[in-house]
Amino acid sequence: MIEASKPQPGELHLLKDEDYLKDVDFEYHRSLCLYLSTKATIARPACDTEDLAMDQGGANAALRQVSFYTPLLDKLNITFSDKRMNASLFNDPWTIYKAEPSKEVDAAWEKMSKTRSLTLEADEIRKMGKDPDFAVQVPLHWGYGASKYFAQLDSQHLLHCLNSVRKYSHYAHYFYPRWGDESNMPALSVAHRSHCIGILLDALTCQPSLNMLNFNWMETQENPFPDFAINRKCVDHSAVLEWQDRVGIREDLVENDIIKKPKDAKVLPALPQLLELED
Repeated sequence: MIEASKPQPGELHLLKDEDYLKDVDFEYHRSLCLYLSTKATIARPACDTEDLAMDQGGANAALRQVSFYTPLLDKLNITFSDKRMNASLFNDPWTIYKAEPSKEVDAAWEKMSKTRSLTLEADEIRKMGKDPDFAVQVPLHWGYGASKYFAQLDSQHLLHCLNSVRKYSHYAHYFYPRWGDESNMPALSVAHRSHCIGILLDALTCQPSLNMLNFNWMETQENPFPDFAINRKCVDHSAVLEWQDRVGIREDLVENDIIKKPKDAKVLPALPQLLELED
């Protein structure tokens, strides 16, 4: 039985994580947090219509008010649906994303966090606040036209990072056979882990969830129990994956062709930490 400290007379004692998790295995808390972060992350991407006609007065117009310029809002019609989150403390109802590591779990996460290479125009990069003179162009012989630049969906990179954090939290399964003790992690892997934690923090605090949760009374529990199964207004993430698969650069080109840096390329200064790793 999960026990919590009893409230004092006249005091509303809201249940804290350490109260209701006191006798719960840490693995359940970790899987819950990963799953909740996943649902928060995938609630932002856009869904697609075949004619790509923009709804200037609907969701796209509203999203422009809370988004820096993104070409997606010029290319995709956004639609929302109301969904109740599966935010149970334990993995019940069961979802593969909260399950312990396995080949099937890895495959599900890889599919959801798949990040395809896309193309951008120079003007789109400028509207994003970036300089296309420094951007990497898609090779002309790939057949995507002149002055096309490599891009990816930020939402998929966030999911990639969440998946990476999931793996780091299961260090013994994923990395101990390769590196042994965690103190042996390569410096670049340590940097990648902190990068992913930081970028997820930035995303969740830049556009924090404005939803609220309530507390309920639960059998065996002396304190109010949090109800994390909130209702969210969500975008169909599967439509995003379908869209990037349809418009993405051919994967065989990305994986097998060699992209050489032009001799006259404008380059950014090297990160000092990368220079240290090369010494």
